[in-house]
Amino acid sequence: MRHGVAWLLTAVFLLLWSLVAWAVHAAANWVAALAGAHASVVAEGATVVTTQAAEFSLPEWLAVWLSPGLQEQFGAIASALIPWVASVMSDAPSLIAWLTPAIWVLWAVGCLLLLALCAGLSAFMFANKRRRSAY
Repeated sequence: MRHGVAWLLTAVFLLLWSLVAWAVHAAANWVAALAGAHASVVAEGATVVTTQAAEFSLPEWLAVWLSPGLQEQFGAIASALIPWVASVMSDAPSLIAWLTPAIWVLWAVGCLLLLALCAGLSAFMFANKRRRSAY
């Protein structure tokens, strides 16, 4: 009975893992299609955002709790990351070429780990049952 429950839970976890992988794959394809359609808009918007990032200031309620040095570092990090995000968004259609296989390889590795975990649990339960019956 316990073996059946373990394998049933494994099947449920495999189903959930598969649904997550499918959702991530669908979201990645959607973002790539969206970025491909709007690559020029993203590039233009990134230049505007980069110029505005230098003038960015935190809200007053948050600035009270952070030191001025940390606020300056936050602005520097944001202005450094914005061009990188813009380039990634413009390259998103080409990135999907390697992202799709990576998602499914990760899915397969996760499935194998779940199955190995359940097999190990089942073997442990079998050995524990055999040890109890020996006493």
